[in-house]
Order: sequence, then structure tokens, then C-alpha cells
Amino acid sequence: MPEKKMSKELYENIYEQAFSFGENWAEYLKKLDAEKIQRAQKSLEEFLGKGTIKGKTFLDIGCGSGLFSLAAIKLGAREVTSIDPDKNSTECAKYLREKFKIPSKKWKILKGSILDKKFIKKLPKADITYSWGVLHHTGDMWRALDNAISLVRKKGTLYIAIYNKYTGPLSSKSWLKIKKLYVRSPKLVKKAMELLYAGEQLISLAIRLKNPIAYVRNYKTDRGMSFMRDVTDWLGGYPYEYATPAEIEEHCKRRGLKLVKIKHRKGTGCNEFVFKRTC
Repeated sequence: MPEKKMSKELYENIYEQAFSFGENWAEYLKKLDAEKIQRAQKSLEEFLGKGTIKGKTFLDIGCGSGLFSLAAIKLGAREVTSIDPDKNSTECAKYLREKFKIPSKKWKILKGSILDKKFIKKLPKADITYSWGVLHHTGDMWRALDNAISLVRKKGTLYIAIYNKYTGPLSSKSWLKIKKLYVRSPKLVKKAMELLYAGEQLISLAIRLKNPIAYVRNYKTDRGMSFMRDVTDWLGGYPYEYATPAEIEEHCKRRGLKLVKIKHRKGTGCNEFVFKRTC
């Protein structure tokens, strides 16, 4: 059975004092280029299937930088709706919408929380409901997942990524403590933690006879992200919850969804799931 929610703190209430994903993404957008956008498009097509998005409505829950909403539009989505409780994130998405001259009727951007029942009742159900690495940061993951499921239309698709529940060295519970420390630390301590974590990652690669310089240089090939932005995103990612693939599958199955694809990550990485609504 899924664990009870691990934190009463909700992201929407604490991000201005603790850690704002949106501020992190604003820095990321300063270096956004055509290649990163193409990589984001490729990652969507690789997991959902080529041509799947074309002509469909696409709901991006926790849009962050707005990159994947933009990717969906470039892949031919009929209409995209991006939501995020972080005003910095919605500003990022609006920046991209303006930069690429996309009509607001085609790309709607709304500030609001997936935990807010009144807010989500105003949202249209989508052909594709997408939430990559978001629901586990809300502070109430299972309720957020239920609300996301409610926005999947009949025969629609749910594409989510949720942190894996890991019990080995540096377990999920250990990372919860580290993340709490990070978000409550002054800037200098945060920067030191970022450098230590990044260094540990690169040393680990060198020990495994992999080129750490090439790894950082080619990092943008993975979903269009960047290495140091992801380091900050990982450490600052609080609230933080997690689940086993079996817990996610069973939870969704009971709510009328069928698992059609999964990518299981090792350690504390994000497991990716594609579900189809069966009823």
C-alpha cells in the first residue's frame, strides 16, 4: 500500500521562502537553444509514440520552464494548457509563448495548483495529460495523482514520472532529510551542497571509466535539460515523495487506467509511466 503523505508542507505555500523551481527554470531558459527544444520533442515522441500528439489536446501539469508545452505545440498539439502554482514558472511559459509567437488561444497558461479542487474543475479534460517529475513535489502526491487522473478524458492518455522508492545506500528517506536541509540553508551552504553533489556525480563517472566532461557536454541530450540546472532542481526538490512502480500501477488501475508503458529507473530516479483510460 502507498505510504501516507510524508509532509504537510505544500509546495504552493512554501516555494517563495524555500526553493522555487520557476526561478531555477528562468535561469535555464537563458541558455535554451533549438537543439534542446528538439530533444524535448524527441523525448515526448519516443515515449508516447510518433505522431501521437498531433491534433490532440495536451495538459501540462507543473509546466516549469514551459519547454515541454512548447514541444507539444511544435509536435502539432491542437491546444495546450499549462498550469503551475509557481508564478515564476508561469512567467517562464509566457516568455516562451511570446518568443515563439504562439496565440494564447492555442497555448493557455494558468497559475494554479493541481491540489486545488476548485481550480481543476475549471480545466477541460485532455487527450494527453502530462506531468513529468511534478506530482511528488506537491506535498500530497497521491491526492495530486488522483486530481491528474480526473483530467484525463475518455480513452485519453496519462504520462507521468514519479520518483522511485529506493531503500539502498542513500535511500529515498535519506534524501528527504538532505533536501529539507538544503531548502532551509543560506545561499552559501546551498552552493556548497550543489558543488559537492555535482562533484560526487562526476567522480562516480570517472571511477566507472566514463568521461565526466563529455557527460556534462552531452547532458542536454536527455530531455533537453542541463546538468547544473538539474543538480539544483534535485537538491531543491522539496516537498519530496516517492513510490514503487507497483504502487503507482495499482493506484491508477483502481481508478480506471491501464498501464501501457513503463520505464523503471534504478535508485531514486524517476520511473516513467503511460496509462490509458479504460472507462
